[in-house]
Amino acid sequence: MASVIYDAEASVELRDPDAAAVTSTTTGTAIDFNLDAANGFAVILNVQSVDRTDADETYVLTIESLDSAGANQFTQLTAPSITEAGNYRFLIDGETAAKFDADAAKIRAVMTIGGTSPSIKYGCWVMPAYGVSGRA
Repeated sequence: MASVIYDAEASVELRDPDAAAVTSTTTGTAIDFNLDAANGFAVILNVQSVDRTDADETYVLTIESLDSAGANQFTQLTAPSITEAGNYRFLIDGETAAKFDADAAKIRAVMTIGGTSPSIKYGCWVMPAYGVSGRA
């Protein structure tokens, strides 16, 4: 199994971990980002708290790329529903992502929330991750 090296100093914050908890679907601000700048990217999701009181709450993180005007979104990653607090890492192959969305110039996080009484407090970052794809 290949190892992955993260470049934390080059991380881009998609959601401030100190922001208030959210109780409905939240679409983050689109940030300038070059999907083809590294061979891959790690999406880091830090969930500080998550309400599962009614057991029907759902929390799905999606990472979207957009063109330079902030339009024409393309889903690069859809994570499984989050069920507990903790740190989660997801990898995106930059070369493949750039092929699927050739005009991508921005990136954003979307947290889709459902259920009776949902509430989630989280932070989200994306950073270069080397060793994700077959590119040198």
